[in-house]
Amino acid sequence: MSLSAEETRCLQSARASEHRLATAFVEIARRHAEDAGISDMMLQLAAWSEGHVQALDEILGALGSLEITVHGRSETLHRALFRGAGSGPARLLHDVEDLSLLATRVRGLWTVLGQAAHARRDKEASARAARFGDQLDRQIAWLETQVKTIAAQALTVPPPVKRPRRLVPRKKSAPVLARVPTDAGR
Repeated sequence: MSLSAEETRCLQSARASEHRLATAFVEIARRHAEDAGISDMMLQLAAWSEGHVQALDEILGALGSLEITVHGRSETLHRALFRGAGSGPARLLHDVEDLSLLATRVRGLWTVLGQAAHARRDKEASARAARFGDQLDRQIAWLETQVKTIAAQALTVPPPVKRPRRLVPRKKSAPVLARVPTDAGR
């Protein structure tokens, strides 16, 4: 298999971006482990991206281009994402939005790789790009559904009010039975 230097760089970028996406899914799943539905699905989506990484490792290994030194848009995007503090629905919303941005970037790379494979009449590479692209479409659709679901709560439901701690200790009151009048005087 002979690819142009630019197509090889695009494969390397796809590999690095898929790895970042898989890692991000795992990190966000751990951060929001209290929501089993979200966490479990994110781990499944991470496994899909990790499968893409393994396939790309085989391709790049066959090309002798497994050394990945990718700098550029994917790296810049990843550094800008998943920042901030907080917890609860607002934090989950930001994390899911960031995952969606990263997944969309990876999807774009598979579109480019699919077009290159089609132009080279490489049916295997074209089918792989379509299959991986379809999985990314499913990842993105799930993330978009989560944004719609989470946004309603994150943006409209006020966070729970934290009550200040009492600085003055409460007086201990006498036990209830000790305060009950007795019939001893009858």
